[in-house]
Order: sequence, then C-alpha cells, then structure tokens
Amino acid sequence: MAALAARLPDFELEDADEYDLDGRPVAYHRFAHRGPLGDLVSEQWGWLGGGLGTCLTATVARADYAEWCEVFEAIAETLEPPC
Repeated sequence: MAALAARLPDFELEDADEYDLDGRPVAYHRFAHRGPLGDLVSEQWGWLGGGLGTCLTATVARADYAEWCEVFEAIAETLEPPC
C-alpha cells in the first residue's frame, strides 16, 4: 500500500481486512485515488501461499462503485490462485 500511496494521486485507503474468501485466506484493500478523468475506487485481493502471490485488482469510477462492488467480489470468489 505504501508504494501505491506514493504513486497514485490523492490516494486514500478506505478499507483493509484479512478474511477467508471461499475457504482461502485473502488480504483485501479498497482505496480511492484520482485518475486522468476523475475520482476512482480500486479493490484489491491478495493471496499468498507456497512462496507465490496472486493479486487481483478492480478499478471503477467512484460514481459507479455501488453498481460494481458486488460484481468485483463475485469475480474474486471465482479466482483460483495457484498458491
């Protein structure tokens, strides 16, 4: 998160958690930042295991986030990371 905060304009961490997603431990982060056309929200899931890491990131315009947040989570639930 520190690297993203240093690179993304107006970065703000909104949520961070670790929990089980479909029986696998996952680190979750939601953060806001500014893109070239406006305010954005990104969700990021990270899995770690066996020395490998997998990261899934989804980004949408802040104004559209409510319409997409459940879709993002549904996609994350279907991912089968190799770790």
